[in-house]
Amino acid sequence: MIRTVTTLFILWQGYSFGVGTYHTVKSHGSGEYIENGSRFIAQAKMIASRQEANIFFKEVCESMSGASHNVTAYVIGISGMESNSNDDGEPAGCAGAPILDMLRSEGLIDIAIVVSRFFGGRKLGIGGLVRAYTRAAKEAINSAGIIVLAPRQAISVKTGYDLMPKMENMLISKGCSVVEKTHGKVPTYKFLCDIGQIDEITSSVNKISKNEDSMELLSIVYVPD
Repeated sequence: MIRTVTTLFILWQGYSFGVGTYHTVKSHGSGEYIENGSRFIAQAKMIASRQEANIFFKEVCESMSGASHNVTAYVIGISGMESNSNDDGEPAGCAGAPILDMLRSEGLIDIAIVVSRFFGGRKLGIGGLVRAYTRAAKEAINSAGIIVLAPRQAISVKTGYDLMPKMENMLISKGCSVVEKTHGKVPTYKFLCDIGQIDEITSSVNKISKNEDSMELLSIVYVPD
């Protein structure tokens, strides 16, 4: 999977998504929670694959090597099709799993979290561990901020220089946005358009160009809603 991030859009290729908005974190965030002397330092980050999650986990664990535990959790895919958690030595189901449950309940996807615990000398019990790990994770999410991404259909349109201004105006009037212009022997423009209007847009493009090969459907693209 290839992800390109710009100020204009976030592009996903080679991955099968359901079509609908989804929530994830905007940036790297960190948070801290203290429970009976133990410090819980959480870090959250947007990720696009298990490999990215593992790289993030390794970096955080190395930087937090003095922690008693580095508990991890991640959710990947529009429908949350892949997820995992690791308690890193804490009692089973008291650390990673509650963080994962919290991510699901918040509807967050494509996110990885590490919560590092620095032991304060007192055992916290099951309730205390669940509370501490989830609250620290929530603080990191609040720090990162949440963004809503909505699907758009990327299209490529190729036509003559004499027709391209009319083509561009028509597509803009239908709510499409230009994201790339290539000026060669034949100009090629890329647009992001409303998925629900693609049939109408295809018909309008063909009417202007009189060429059914002038438009190509590209990837589904997720942009800030």
